[in-house]
Amino acid sequence: MSKRPPRVLAQIADDIGWVRGSDAHHLIHVLRARPGDLVTVLDGGGGSWHGRIERIGAGEAAVRLLLREPTAAPRERVLCCGLIRPARWDWLVEKAVELEATRIVPLTTERSHRVPAALAEAKRARWEKLARAACKQSGRPDLPRIDPPRAVAELGGCGLPAVRLLLSAAAAAALHEVAPGLRAGGIALAVGPEGGVTPPEEQQLLDLDFRPVRLGPRILRVETAALAALAALL
Repeated sequence: MSKRPPRVLAQIADDIGWVRGSDAHHLIHVLRARPGDLVTVLDGGGGSWHGRIERIGAGEAAVRLLLREPTAAPRERVLCCGLIRPARWDWLVEKAVELEATRIVPLTTERSHRVPAALAEAKRARWEKLARAACKQSGRPDLPRIDPPRAVAELGGCGLPAVRLLLSAAAAAALHEVAPGLRAGGIALAVGPEGGVTPPEEQQLLDLDFRPVRLGPRILRVETAALAALAALL
C-alpha cells in the first residue's frame, strides 16, 4: 500500500504554495521531507491541491501546485460552548474541528471556567494552533474560526446562523428528531458549562431564538454532549 502524502498548510501565490513557520519546521525536520516529495496542500480557506516540493530553504518550503482537488463549501456549524478546564477544552477544540465545526465561540457564563483577561489572547492562539493541527490531521481544507471568549448576551451581535439550538436535558424535543431537517443549512449549537447555564442565561438564549433540544436520558460531560451533537448534525 502506498504511503499517503503528508498534508501541509500553505500560503498560495500563483502556482506555488509557501509553507512557513511551525508548518515548515514539522515538514522539514519532523517528516524529513525533501525536494521531489509529494504533499497535499491546504490553504485554510477551502482550497486543496496535490503538490510536489520544489525547494526547501531556511524555515520555508516551496511546493509546486499540480492539481486542485474539488471541494464543497463547508456547511456552517457554530459551536458556542461554556468554557471548561483547559485540558478538556483543548481536547474539545481538537475533536470539534475533526467533526467539522466551522467556528467555535467560547462562552463565559456564571458557571464556566474562568480565563484571566491577561491570558485570553495566548489561550486563543493555542486554540487556533490546535485547530490548525486538527485540520491537517483530518484533511480539512478550511480553517475554523476561533472567537475570543464571549458572554451569552454578546451572541446576538456576532453573526450566528438563523437556526439555533440549545442543548437542554429538560427540552421536550430530541435532537435526533429535528436533526434530519437541519443538516443542509447553517446551525449554531449552544452548550452550557458544567452545571449548565443559569435560568437568566437560558432566558437570554431563548430570547436570541435558541431552541432547546435534548440528546437523551443521560447527563453527559460538556465535551461529550457537544461532540455527540456535532456528530448528529453531520
